[in-house]
Amino acid sequence: MDLKRGGIKKSPNLPFDFIPLKKPLERKFKLPVFLFNDCHCGVWGEKIFGAGKKFENLVYVTISTGIGTGAVVDGRVLFGADFNAAEMGHQIIEEKYNFLCSCKKGRGHWEGIASGKNLPRFFKRWQRENKKRTNLKIK
Repeated sequence: MDLKRGGIKKSPNLPFDFIPLKKPLERKFKLPVFLFNDCHCGVWGEKIFGAGKKFENLVYVTISTGIGTGAVVDGRVLFGADFNAAEMGHQIIEEKYNFLCSCKKGRGHWEGIASGKNLPRFFKRWQRENKKRTNLKIK
């Protein structure tokens, strides 16, 4: 997220350098627009309406095309200076398979091995190395 410019900047899962959101949406709907990512909204929703109601500190993880995380610390969403304070999908978690991540900036990232986009690649290699066969059709 680029809050100053009002859009998405260099998403690892989208082939664009920048996608403007704030100004086009404000023009279209004639209403103020505030940007938040899915995990910030998800963790706040859990804090207010869901399983996190009783807690002042919680973490939210979503595994889809990528892996995203959000955090509430002392009852407040943790954003950080660059709006990515709790982003854990690009943490290095393994070195054996060392797949290049979707972000194309690193290897061994959690997202590079376990996201919806990359899990089939990992599973195929794991099957091959462990001589396991299944009836699953993996592309």
